[in-house]
Amino acid sequence: MNALMRMGVFTFFISPYFAHAIALDSATSIVSETIKSAAESQARIDEKDKRTQKMKTEIERIKQDLENLEVYKKHLSNLLQSQKKEIEKMNNGIQGVHDIKIGIVPLMYRMVDELSIWISKDLPLFTASRQERIELLKAMMLRADVTDSEKFVRILEAYQIELDYGSKLSINAEKIMLDGLIREVDVLHFGRISMVAKSLKGDLFWYYDKQQQKWHSLASKDHSSLQNAFDVVYEDSAPSLIMLPLSIGLAKEESAQ
Repeated sequence: MNALMRMGVFTFFISPYFAHAIALDSATSIVSETIKSAAESQARIDEKDKRTQKMKTEIERIKQDLENLEVYKKHLSNLLQSQKKEIEKMNNGIQGVHDIKIGIVPLMYRMVDELSIWISKDLPLFTASRQERIELLKAMMLRADVTDSEKFVRILEAYQIELDYGSKLSINAEKIMLDGLIREVDVLHFGRISMVAKSLKGDLFWYYDKQQQKWHSLASKDHSSLQNAFDVVYEDSAPSLIMLPLSIGLAKEESAQ
């Protein structure tokens, strides 16, 4: 009886301890779960915060890209306007070139014709080569493989050659009709001012009268001074004052120094 009572008393005293232990374990478990849940929640919050920051950064980048695109769009718009103006200028220029091309072809034909007329009325300087040059120009005008610009340059070159004849002092051998006979002579010309022919023997001299477009023989008294002029040009004598009859003068007795 006493033993049973002691056991009952022990049980009575031990039961509150076990109850307290169970409650403590339960509380500890709850706290652990709470801490774990809080940690997981914090982790989720941290993850969401990271994503939020990432999204903010991405939004800022997109905003910057949009601003850049807006600037670029404005640049392209200005560039397009500028290109339209340039295209308009080019179209006007092309039209101008077309108009010039239409006008320059007739001009070139007139230039060749006028040059041919000029040669026919000019002193008979290098007549064969000059007439040949005119024929080449006329043939060139009909060639499709030569551009209009090159044709124009060739015509200008021919005009330059004609200009050069007006400033040269030279002698060339020619066969020309003199006193009713074809004679081989040396022809001296001083630009377009004077043109004198000398027989190969040096005993006969003629000068060309542009107004009458014919050759006139020169008196023997003038032969010495004329020979001196030829010698100076031939460089057979030192440069000196030379006397030549004027081919452009009205009077046969006029002379030029």
